[in-house]
Amino acid sequence: MHTAYYLQHLCVQAIGVSATQRIVQIGWAIGDLGLSSALQEYRELVIRPSGFEISAKGAACHGITQSDALNVGVPLREALMEFMGAMQRVADSGGRVVIHHLEFDAGIIARELYNTELENFLPLWRDVARQGFCTMDPEVCGWAQACHGRVFQPHESDNIMKLGKLLELLLWGNETVQRLTASKKLHTAGGDAQAHRLVYVALRSLADKAISQ
Repeated sequence: MHTAYYLQHLCVQAIGVSATQRIVQIGWAIGDLGLSSALQEYRELVIRPSGFEISAKGAACHGITQSDALNVGVPLREALMEFMGAMQRVADSGGRVVIHHLEFDAGIIARELYNTELENFLPLWRDVARQGFCTMDPEVCGWAQACHGRVFQPHESDNIMKLGKLLELLLWGNETVQRLTASKKLHTAGGDAQAHRLVYVALRSLADKAISQ
């Protein structure tokens, strides 16, 4: 079993205070390694702002306004407890987390666990993150491009691909991706979590083919 997770974050700025990243939406999708397999678990939660305000600029990026978040959002502590429960189930079943910028997002989650006094989950989260798979890794992106006949770039930064480009490269014509795109779920937390899982499955399939040759 593998899980893909995605969180929306917002840069909150205040006079005299360093900019910090806060979660405004979090989502995860848990399933096996079959492209057509049904998800075993799927969640997408908007976070009710507490101690920060979603700016108009931030809302323009992720589509969640301060008013929306106050009306439909859940407390961050509640969301993180549910999320970490899912991470524990994945870890117990031998699965791994897939994230499209693992190191960055793992740090945000760790800080928010501190912010909500859920430090007891930090050892679990550190273990899960260390064993996770980053779909934005330049070596992974470069190898995926090489498998599709593209020249592997000499500089690692040239190989980094955005999630949409990876989907286009690895899963052109895939029904689930088309459905996510048509429903405008891509670039929401839950939609991108599903996309991360599909990218990971496609990469595993590529690796299996390379090994068998």
